[in-house]
Amino acid sequence: MKLITKKYILVFGMPRSGTTWIGKIFDSHPDTMYLHEPDTEKMITELPRFVRPHEYQKHLNFASEYLLSLPNKASLRVNGKLPLFRKKYSYDILNLLIKFNIYLAKLLEQVNIKIGLINYTNFIKNKPYVIVWKSIESFARIGLLLEAKKNLSLVYIIRHPCGQIASVLNGEDSNFFVSNSSISEDYGYFEALNDIEFIQEKKYNLDSVKEMSQIQKLALRWAMINDQAIEAIEKHSERATVVRYEDFCIDPKGQAKKIFSKTNLSWNNQTANFCEKNKSESNSYYSVVKIPEKSMNKWKKQLTEKEVNEIKQIVIDSKAGQLFKNFF
Repeated sequence: MKLITKKYILVFGMPRSGTTWIGKIFDSHPDTMYLHEPDTEKMITELPRFVRPHEYQKHLNFASEYLLSLPNKASLRVNGKLPLFRKKYSYDILNLLIKFNIYLAKLLEQVNIKIGLINYTNFIKNKPYVIVWKSIESFARIGLLLEAKKNLSLVYIIRHPCGQIASVLNGEDSNFFVSNSSISEDYGYFEALNDIEFIQEKKYNLDSVKEMSQIQKLALRWAMINDQAIEAIEKHSERATVVRYEDFCIDPKGQAKKIFSKTNLSWNNQTANFCEKNKSESNSYYSVVKIPEKSMNKWKKQLTEKEVNEIKQIVIDSKAGQLFKNFF
C-alpha cells in the first residue's frame, strides 16, 4: 500500500488579524483538513514561545514530529469551528457522522457535558488531503517550521496596526481574553525579539519601552512580531508569503484565488460561495461572518487622531509598517 505524503499549509498571524476568517476560507476547500489553533488548546511547552534562528537546529526533530502529529488532533475547539464544509477525501456517510458528532458535542457543551470527537483520520489513511494549521500562538516559530518541513507552505497574515490594536483594546475592555493584565505589559516579546533589524536600528531598550504609553507598547509589539515573521519568510519566499488582511476584505474571492494558486490549491465553487456569503455581520467578537470592508475600517471610529499618530510614529520604519505606509 502506497504511503501518501501529506502537504501542509500554515495560516499564521497575530491575534485579531483576521486569521480565523482567512483560515475558514482555506477550510472551505474540499481537499483541506482544517485544524483550528491546536497549539492554543494545548500549548507546545516543548518549544520556546519565540524560537530564534540560532536555536532552530536543536528543535528541528520535535517540530517535524509535531507537524506529523497534527492529523491526530481531535477536539471540539480544533475540529469543530463552524461553518463545516464537505470534503472530497471523506465519504458521504463519514461527512454526516462528523457533522452529527460536532453538533452534538456543541449542544451538550451548553449544559456542561463534554464528549470527545471521533478521530476520523483512521478512516481516510489512503486519501490525499492538505493539512491547514491555523495559529495565533506560533508566529515566532515559523522559521523553525519552514526549516523542519520542505512540503510546507506558509501564509502569514498582517492587519493594519491600527485595526489590530483597536481590536485588542476592544477585547481587553470587554474581558474577552483569559489574562486580566494588558497585553501591552508582556515584555517577553521585547526581550525575546530584540535581535530583529528594526529594534537594533532604533536602539530600543527595555527601560525605554516601559516608559511608553499603552498604545505605543502595542504598536511596538505589532512591529516586532510582524518583522520577525517577515525576516523568516524572506529566507523561504518560494514557500511562504505575507498577505494583508485588508486586501482580503476588499476582494475576498480575488485574494483567495491568488493565495490558493500560491499554495497549489485549485479554485472551487465551495470556496467561491463562502467568499460571497460575507454580506452580513455578526456581533460576535470571534465571528467569521462579517462585512469585510466595514470590518477593516472600524478602527477609524475607535481610535483618536492622537492615538493613530502614536501608532504611526512607532511602526512606520519597520518592514511591516512599510506595508501600510500609504494607509494612515
